Amino acid sequence: MTQNEIIMKYDVFISYSSKDQKVVEAMCAYLEQHKVRCFVAYRDIPKGVVWAKAIVEALDESKMMVVVFSEEFNLSDQVDREIELASEDKKPILTFRISDAMFKGAKKYYLKNINWIDAFPDPEKVFDALLDNVYKLIGQPDGHKSEVDTAVSKMPYDQEVVAEPLCPCGSGKLFKDCHGKSLSSVSKVAADNKPQTQDSGDFVLKVKGVEYPMVFVEGGTFRMGSDDSEAYPWEKPVHKVTLSSYCIGKYEVTQELWEVVMGSNPSSFKGARRPVEKVSWEDCQEFIRKLNSLTGKNFKLPTEAQWEYAARGGKKSREYKYSGSNTIGDVAWYDGNSGNKTHDVGTKIPNELGLYDMSGNVWEWCSDWYGSYGSSSQTDPSGPSSGSTRVSRGGSWLDDARLCRVSNRKQDSPGLHSFDLGFRLCL
Repeated sequence: MTQNEIIMKYDVFISYSSKDQKVVEAMCAYLEQHKVRCFVAYRDIPKGVVWAKAIVEALDESKMMVVVFSEEFNLSDQVDREIELASEDKKPILTFRISDAMFKGAKKYYLKNINWIDAFPDPEKVFDALLDNVYKLIGQPDGHKSEVDTAVSKMPYDQEVVAEPLCPCGSGKLFKDCHGKSLSSVSKVAADNKPQTQDSGDFVLKVKGVEYPMVFVEGGTFRMGSDDSEAYPWEKPVHKVTLSSYCIGKYEVTQELWEVVMGSNPSSFKGARRPVEKVSWEDCQEFIRKLNSLTGKNFKLPTEAQWEYAARGGKKSREYKYSGSNTIGDVAWYDGNSGNKTHDVGTKIPNELGLYDMSGNVWEWCSDWYGSYGSSSQTDPSGPSSGSTRVSRGGSWLDDARLCRVSNRKQDSPGLHSFDLGFRLCL
């Protein structure tokens, strides 16, 4: 029996600073209006009851925790114990950031690498996103339908798309020979006659003049995960994985590519050649649907195994700790050199396959539901068949070196928007 199947008194324990009580009152009212049972200390701890005892009991009787994060919350030591207890009990924690403050102290330890939603400057406008993410973590009442699930793409597909004529499947054939039709029959396409890179499956996609190079990755077998001294428990056990050949983006998807496909740019750190961020897994799926309609291709997010194999350098791997080096500063923008921001893609050293920024800059969504590793060998794995969180990989500008290793992994709610989370394409 899972935690969510156990009958509990509360769905959500709300952790907050008393100085943010007005926001908490509005949040609680909204959630309870939508059948989410909340515990908030100012309301639910009777006078005369020992405060610490009441907090512990409420956490035990809650399915998850929502942290209302602000500068005032950051300065409070009292809430650290609440977060610690929730973490020890392995309860899902979702952070609702109502101010643009960086995590400090114990809060940095517990919160910076798990789910959060940016809700400033107007938290109430983001309550619907909060609700959708809460439902995804605890389950939703009968009759509720997420707005995210019903979103429909409405974009005119009249943009110029230019691609190399070779099929990216690695066959060495022209697209028309491999698929029985030319790209021009699907969308407005012309050949870009730039020289091919050393692998015949490499190609360059252009949308309205914006380039996105794809690198061919020859299939092979590798040891996925890690059992070295720096490995976290979720990287174990090491297991053998065999993959077929595929193509993967040379760079993280940039803001300029996102904007020409989607018509908007959600990123916190603006810059045409910077990676797009603050895009949820669900947003990525919408982007991919539109891109595939434009190109007639079948772009997707990489599986977790495809991502790690490529980050390690595929068949050319030299078994580096980070993607392309054992010296993180050579290949990654991380908390030691980023200046607390993202940077243009491709400005560090690439790995053995010519791929950039697979360590650092932004975390990258993978297609898989998150789940524990098994020890048995696998061929072309795609992760668990269901779950509540999706895998992200690679670490970011916000993270220390340990988190940027090629074997490290993280889980995030599919609806999460974060300024250190982006993606790259796979084909």
